[in-house]
Amino acid sequence: MIPHRMRRKIVSTTVVLPCFLLLGASTLSACGNGIKAVESDSSTPTPEDSDADSDSDSDADADADADTSPDTSDDVQVDLTGRSYDIDLAGADITWRAPSAGPTLITMLQTDHLLLMVEAVGSQIDTVGAAAMMLDRGLTQYPCASAFDFDAAPFGANPDFLVGPLEAALVAGSTSVPLYALSFSGTFKPDGSEIAQVAVSALIDARPISSSQGVDVCAALPSFGDECVACPDGEIGCVALDVLDASAPWQADLTVDANVDPSNDPHCD
Repeated sequence: MIPHRMRRKIVSTTVVLPCFLLLGASTLSACGNGIKAVESDSSTPTPEDSDADSDSDSDADADADADTSPDTSDDVQVDLTGRSYDIDLAGADITWRAPSAGPTLITMLQTDHLLLMVEAVGSQIDTVGAAAMMLDRGLTQYPCASAFDFDAAPFGANPDFLVGPLEAALVAGSTSVPLYALSFSGTFKPDGSEIAQVAVSALIDARPISSSQGVDVCAALPSFGDECVACPDGEIGCVALDVLDASAPWQADLTVDANVDPSNDPHCD
């Protein structure tokens, strides 16, 4: 008999071993305990998507798609050939990112509109631009400045485009004002009704403007917080132009004459 003070309470302990140790199962799912191991089979793609499945279930597909087909929902849905678009440099939705004096500078030129017409479009886009002016009869191409015919540019980013750079010219009085590195970019609306977020950039040679207008443009710019920069010939005398037009609408009744010759117009000096 064990003395009362030396008695110990004997605890009955049951050790439960994982069934896969008892059964030698190769997968947890064989134990029937509600645990399912991640499977790594490569089942046939389910009807819900077209990419190869990375899961193994046969239910409605819940795995992340890996489709790489390009989204063409925003592509232009109409033929843009022959459509002309108007960038109104004095318009309400224009933003002069440079120079700050842009609204004043543009008044020294004969025109305050720029046109961009699509000549051909496919995998590339071919465009021609021109200066334009508003007359009583409406918007018209300015006859005293040559058109600026851009080289065809890739249009793989449809509806986005970028054309240029090239050299062109505007007119101040009767004086030609060179534009260097002129480029246009923007995004066509799918229905071709407008170009959104049209950016126009160039270097304007301010020296002819100063001569024709009797004002030193480069001396006046600092009062606007701007300054002249070097022209391609190295002389300080050019103004960096960077304009953003929120919307350039299609001008259904207007086309750009790529071959306009100012010397044939008696009104051009």
